[in-house]
Amino acid sequence: GFVDLEGQPQYGLERYYDRQLRGEDGVWRGITDSWGEPIMMTQGGYRPARDGTDLALTLDRNVQYAAERILAASIQEHKAESGNIIVLDPRRGAITAMASAPGYSPGEYWRVETLDQYVNTAVSAIYEPGSVFKPLTLAAAFEARVIRPTDSYDDRGEIVIGNQRIRNADREAHGPTTMTGLLAKSLNVGAAHVAATLGPTRFYEMMRRFGFGEVTGVDLMFEVPGIMRVPGSTYWHMSDLGTNSFGQGISVTPIQVVAAYGALANDGVLMRPYIVAEVRDGEQVQRKEPFRVRRVLSAEVAAQLAEIMADATELASDEPLVPGYRMAGKSGTAGIPDLDGYDNEDIIASYVGFGPVPNPRFVILVRLDKPQTGEWGYEVAAPGFAQMAK
Repeated sequence: GFVDLEGQPQYGLERYYDRQLRGEDGVWRGITDSWGEPIMMTQGGYRPARDGTDLALTLDRNVQYAAERILAASIQEHKAESGNIIVLDPRRGAITAMASAPGYSPGEYWRVETLDQYVNTAVSAIYEPGSVFKPLTLAAAFEARVIRPTDSYDDRGEIVIGNQRIRNADREAHGPTTMTGLLAKSLNVGAAHVAATLGPTRFYEMMRRFGFGEVTGVDLMFEVPGIMRVPGSTYWHMSDLGTNSFGQGISVTPIQVVAAYGALANDGVLMRPYIVAEVRDGEQVQRKEPFRVRRVLSAEVAAQLAEIMADATELASDEPLVPGYRMAGKSGTAGIPDLDGYDNEDIIASYVGFGPVPNPRFVILVRLDKPQTGEWGYEVAAPGFAQMAK
């Protein structure tokens, strides 16, 4: 954020914390004589100006620098329009890095081509997340105990939910498939099967518990809640249950996705993401304490899901993402709808994950909008995740 030439705060922390940052002007109270000279009276007096507070952030200067460089390089390599990288400490909810591109320099905020560059898309822009939703669908089913981590299903290549036919992205049938195989091969049919077994009521209750459809409460200006239609909504249809299970037909923000994965990495407990660590007022220091929103999953289910995700991550590629460490991640390849539906070739490629497993220390999201090279989230966004994790 920044303060413009008229002294008004715009965007980000400057706008969100304006009252604390602004301070107070000095004031003299008293009575003047007929010539305008002040006459000090007992009911008058002088109140000196008071400086505003200083903010100390949760950002790690080195991690932030790396995130900005990796994001810029990824956008250039894949000729993407824009993108985000977020790094979160799942135990506290503290944001270690948050990079959005294209961006601007707050010190020279007027040097932008469009006002859209001021918008922090990590908290203020919605998108369809795609297959990064599949681990959350599995988590909801495990928690409700309608499916066990050791279960399998018969993947026939398609499934009908709400009169809508859902197919796997590869248009193939994979036969008997485990939950690990579902994630490793990123099977839409498997996710829809799990959601149908769970049922709409429990599915959407769990997605709400993960934080979708509402703001996370991060201390940045203009956060939006996303869009999640639920049973009873005007435009909800049973087919939404199938498509929402693999992240289509639902709109989220990057910060929501990172926070939800933070719950998976934090023994099932959702933490509120935050970016101000301390508010310093002269000699007084107010330390911001991590805020526990709620328990989403049992610790047992969270641990089971982390292991399945880590196994699936290893199965999905011949090479480990980060040699020597177990990572639990998932790619997403989401179509971008227009007036004609999803017939265009534009995608949003993303990769979200946490590690090391067990005892994860960070969650990383990498998202690229409309890349012109590469077809899948894994090939476009996973390399940036691996670099960031290293």
